[in-house]
Parts: sequence; structure tokens; C-alpha cells
Amino acid sequence: MSISESLPAKPRAAWMIWAVLLTMASGCNPCESDGTICTWLGVPGEALFDEDGLHRLDSHSYLPQDIDFGPDGTAYFPDFNNHRVRRVTTKGIVDTISGTGTLGDGPIGSDGCWEPCNTMASAWNHPTQVAVHPQRPNEVWVAAWHNSRINVIDTEAETLTWYAGTGARFFGEADTLEEAILDLPSSLAFAPDGTLYFSDQANHIIRRISGGQLETIAGQPRQPGFAGDGGPAIDASLHGHTDQKADPGSKLALDGDLLYVADTVNGVIRVVDLAEGTIDTFAGAYTSAGTETVVDAVTEKKTVVDAGSVAGYAGDGGPAIDAVFNTPRDVAVGIDGELYVADTKNHCVRVIADGQIDTFAGVCGESGFSGDEGPATAALLNEPFGVGVDPDGNVYIADTLNQVIRRVRR
Repeated sequence: MSISESLPAKPRAAWMIWAVLLTMASGCNPCESDGTICTWLGVPGEALFDEDGLHRLDSHSYLPQDIDFGPDGTAYFPDFNNHRVRRVTTKGIVDTISGTGTLGDGPIGSDGCWEPCNTMASAWNHPTQVAVHPQRPNEVWVAAWHNSRINVIDTEAETLTWYAGTGARFFGEADTLEEAILDLPSSLAFAPDGTLYFSDQANHIIRRISGGQLETIAGQPRQPGFAGDGGPAIDASLHGHTDQKADPGSKLALDGDLLYVADTVNGVIRVVDLAEGTIDTFAGAYTSAGTETVVDAVTEKKTVVDAGSVAGYAGDGGPAIDAVFNTPRDVAVGIDGELYVADTKNHCVRVIADGQIDTFAGVCGESGFSGDEGPATAALLNEPFGVGVDPDGNVYIADTLNQVIRRVRR
């Protein structure tokens, strides 16, 4: 039993202060031991919203998806079903940087925004991932998923800008980014020079924005499938979830010239060599689940496509290329070059290093909530949708159906 579980029914914040003082005095804090997992944000099993100003362990979230860090250690996360983008200060206090909580698409109006024209007056429709700009840390970029846009929050000016996407859902290139058409952009990854890569999930492609120009670098627009390994990434086939009831996935992680892609429906991790323009499978054994007829959500055109890979769990302790995943949704690169995979429907996070794969957190195949203050590999998770790494190498898991973000100390 943890300290917090054994405390009497008094205000939780007061007991937290007492617990911190106690652990400081004793010199023992389990959450600061390597390999230990602890809830870092949220209240396990409670999907709610709390007003700003609470400590992260007292502040509820609703289907957390991911997390990113600014250079000063400030954390940012999309509070997915609360339709907000929120921040955790270095002192552990949670506040909202954008969003009213009302589902919508803002800023709107003849002058491009509501009055007053600021981030708090803006509406969102399930923001999915955030990324801090590498050269302008006051800018928090957002994959505005159901808005089908990429938006930019300026935390200093407190403004919100529609950066790319019309808000319509389809595939379209245009002379300006504002006129381009996206479909469920789910993930963002910045190169150090500010080049932006993003997953256009329901279009089954990866796109890049550089110098104000938008281009597709991997995948065939609106043509899901599994093909192309060893050849040009632009000719390959990827497969993400589509339609209004889709879940976020197909997320990215960048490591130098290597762009890792959670090819979610195909059940594998692909890697794009940006210098060579080629694609290969990095992890996962693809086994076709057959074919299915899909109906395009916009054109209503029926197409017979590959149904993706047979889901399962296998491979720990062996080559990553032989592993079997169940709906991998996110990837993150560790400070030593290892790759973490949110193996969502296996309820675990797996790690790949030197071509080998193992479980990093969770008990693959078992769901629940348990294990805080103990080894990450003995804990139970419930459909982790996201994984992130802070500058010190600590690993953060969006334990989505448990409504919390958990941290594994490294």
C-alpha cells in the first residue's frame, strides 16, 4: 500500500505536502528510483475537468493523449475530451493555455478570431498532440485532430493562429497552407531547423512543411494498405484509422534523418530515411488480416483495401522485426536512441534498442490500474495512447483509459 492510499480522509493536497516532507526527511521517494512508475498527472479512473491552479496530482484529465516539454521543463498536453490544451508548470501547477471546454473550431469571425482575440476564447475539437517549436519556445503547435487543422498557440501573446488546413476533411494541396486540406492530423514532429513533419492520419500519409511549402513525403493519399518497403517512401502504403469514430494514432518521432511512424492499422513501426527518401519496416511482423470494403467518408466511394495486420502479442527478448503488436499508436525516441512504442491494445509500452524488443511498462495483454511506486514492468495500464520523453530521459505514458499520465523514472 502506498503512502497516499493509507492516508485518512483529509484534504488530499495537505496530505501530499506532508508526504513530500516525510519522504524528504527519510531520504526515500519511490518515484525517484530508476525503473519505478508513478502517476504524474491526474486522478486514476476519474475523467473530469478541474479549474486552473491545482497541483498536477489533484487535477483531473479526460482521455490524455500525449505530452511535450519546453526547454525550461514546462510540460504541455492536450486534454483531449475536455477540448483544451493545458500546461504543467515546473512547480507542478496545472493551467489552461487554450480552450473554453466547448467543442468547436476557433478562433472564428470576420477578423479571424472571437472577441477578445485570445487563446482562452478559442474552441477545440479533440486536440491530439502538441509540440513546442525548437526555435521559438513560446509557440506551442497543436495537431487539432477533429478540426483538421494545425494550429499555433503563442503563450506570450496569448493568441491562436490557424496555420494549416481549411477545416474541411479530405486531401488537398494548395498555394497557401491555409487553403490546404487535411484529414485528422494526429501527430507533429519538429526538426531542429523548424521543419515540421505531421501525420495526416485519415489520408494515410506523412506530410512536411518547410519554408511555408507543404508536401507529401510518405504514403498514397486516401489509399490505405501495406506496401513499399525498401523503396521510395512516397510510393509506399500506410494505414491509419479513418471516419468520425476513429481513434488517434499513426504518430511520429524524429531522430536525426530517421522518421519513425506508428503504422497503426498495419501493426508495425515504419522508418523513413529522410536523406534517402526510402521507407522500411523497423519493428513488427506484418500478417495480412485479409481485405475489407471501406467507404470514403467524403466521396462515399467504396474501395476494397487491405484490412491491416493480424493483431497479437509476441516477440519480447528477440528481434524487433519479428515482434507482434496490437494497434501501436505512438512512438518516442529516448535520449540514448532507444525507441518506445505505445502498444495500445496490448496495454503496455515496449522498448526497442539495438534491434531487440522488450516490454518497458505494463503487463502486455492485461489491462487495469496498479503498480504505482513499483517496477514499471509489474504495473497495469489501460490502453496507453501516447508516450513521451523529457530532456532527462524520463518516460511519460498517457495511460488513456485510466485518465492519467504516468512517469517512469530513468
